[in-house]
Amino acid sequence: MKKKSKTKKIKFIILFLITLIIFITIFIKNHYKFSENGNNINSKQSEEIVNDILNISSYKAEIEMTVTGNKNTSKYKMTQAYTKPNICTQEIIEPSNIAGLKIMYNENTLYINNTNLNLETIYKDYPYIAENIIWLSDFINIYSNDNNKELVEEKEEIVLKCKKEGNKYNVYYELNIDKKTGKPTKLLIRDVNKKEVVYIVYTKVEMSS
Repeated sequence: MKKKSKTKKIKFIILFLITLIIFITIFIKNHYKFSENGNNINSKQSEEIVNDILNISSYKAEIEMTVTGNKNTSKYKMTQAYTKPNICTQEIIEPSNIAGLKIMYNENTLYINNTNLNLETIYKDYPYIAENIIWLSDFINIYSNDNNKELVEEKEEIVLKCKKEGNKYNVYYELNIDKKTGKPTKLLIRDVNKKEVVYIVYTKVEMSS
């Protein structure tokens, strides 16, 4: 009687273990499959989003820019436009003392259109305004040519990171891209000490490939 009871108990344990193993196997398999597919989908979507950014032929944007210097911080609102291969234009909206200032790069030629301001004052008091480092197209070139560039996936955004040598004031670049819209949300530029020097928020962006 005891032998039968013991045998029955062993069978029950074996059956329980087999059932448990099957359950765990199915759970792990389904979970792994879901995670794997999920990662593949996310990676594919992220790759498409990044490729769209890197291969734009033109864009128009409204931005808010903060420039942090050694002594003060300046804020600007402006519009930007870019047409491939290298035509960039922007117009200052704020602050009011330089509102209407239009800057245009056409290949290697810089045009500045505002009869109320002289060029020396612009270059002296408004660093980065007359430089092309604040254009999305410049970031694309830097990112594309950096062998150590990074792509970081966050929950709602993709962050592209790259580095540019040659100027200690603008070395590290980060571009945030919204996963839902596929459009850039902000661009951060840091100096050689990783101190923030330029922070751009894209309030409106239209892109064409």
